Amino acid sequence: MQKYQAAIIGKKSNQPDINWTDFNWPPIIKIFHFDLSELQDPYKSLARLLYISYLLIFGTTCLNLLDSFIQAGVGYPKIRILYGFLNIFIFNGIQMYIFYRGYKGLCADQSLLKWYKILHLVAGILWLIVSIIDALGWNGFVRAAYFGDQGEGGLVFLSIMESLGFLFSFILAPICIYKVHTFVFDNIEMTDKL
Repeated sequence: MQKYQAAIIGKKSNQPDINWTDFNWPPIIKIFHFDLSELQDPYKSLARLLYISYLLIFGTTCLNLLDSFIQAGVGYPKIRILYGFLNIFIFNGIQMYIFYRGYKGLCADQSLLKWYKILHLVAGILWLIVSIIDALGWNGFVRAAYFGDQGEGGLVFLSIMESLGFLFSFILAPICIYKVHTFVFDNIEMTDKL
C-alpha cells in the first residue's frame, strides 16, 4: 500500500533558514520579512515570480492614481482621486497579503499555500474585471473606448496601459498558482507502508 506524505508536515532540510522576526518589508512601514537574497533556487525563482505579481499590481494602481489626477485636471469628477487613493491602499494591501502568504508558504509553512492559491485565483478574476470596467475609479477598456469617442488620445493611452497592467496581472495569477502547485507537488515524498 502506498501513502503520500506531504513535505508540508514539518520543516525540511532543503527549506531556507530565515529570520522571520527581522521586519524589513515593505519599505518605510516594515511589517513583514522579505529578502530574496536569503533564498536559493527553486525557492528564489518562484518567490521572485510572486513578487513580480505584487509589483505589477502596485505599479498599475499607481498608474491608476496618476490617471485619476490627470482626469480631474481636465474636468472629469475629482472623486476619482479619492478612488485612486482607496484603490492603492485596498488593492495593494490585498495583493501584498496574497504575495506574503505565498512567500512564507514556500519558505516556512507550505500549509499556507492552500489559501494563497484560492486568494490569488479570486484576485486574478478581480484583475480581469477591473481591466474591463469603468467604475469606482477604474479605467478599463470601456473607459478607454469612451475617451476614444471623446477624442482624448492621452487619456486613451493611460487607460489602455492601466487595463493592460491589470490584464497581465490576470494572466500572471494562474501562472503563479500553477507554479506554486507544481512546487508543492514536486516536494511530495512517496513512502511505501505495509
